[in-house]
Amino acid sequence: MSSYSSHPDSGPPPQVLVITGARSILRIVGQRRAISWSILEPPPKGGRMLFKDVLEMDDIDENDGLLPDLKPKNPKRENLKAYTAFSAWESGEGATVWSGISGCGVFNGDPGVKMCSLWIAASLAGKELRILCDPSQGEFSTSFERVICQFGRGSTVAELKNRLDSIPKWTTRLETVKF
Repeated sequence: MSSYSSHPDSGPPPQVLVITGARSILRIVGQRRAISWSILEPPPKGGRMLFKDVLEMDDIDENDGLLPDLKPKNPKRENLKAYTAFSAWESGEGATVWSGISGCGVFNGDPGVKMCSLWIAASLAGKELRILCDPSQGEFSTSFERVICQFGRGSTVAELKNRLDSIPKWTTRLETVKF
């Protein structure tokens, strides 16, 4: 187990916790109070687990009407955190990152913005991103697949970032993939 840090232009360095040799032991389905699980067979070898913090949604001012994921300082912070996590190991040691819809359950983040942030960070870190969606996330999965097809392999990180920056700030949660 180790921690890894990358220093941004200002503010405290983003940090992540990296656990090497980790393996899944449970299949967890659902969220909040509707969670169920089953025990998994052990894989042939362990992997790597990355832990990063997410936006503090309980500190957000709900009266301003802005989606927290689109507030000016937050996309840069989220991209940097994810990049720090994905840069914690050399690409030759395994270039695929598997992630659920991180920060969108209890933390109430917007899945479209969060997954684009992970996509940007994985691209910059030289990693392939695989997003895992459970059956309850089927509508989002279909919508985000359209975003992926629109950008495809010929697009750049800058183009995706520009598209995120162009989402109207008053867009509501779960509506961002339409832009």
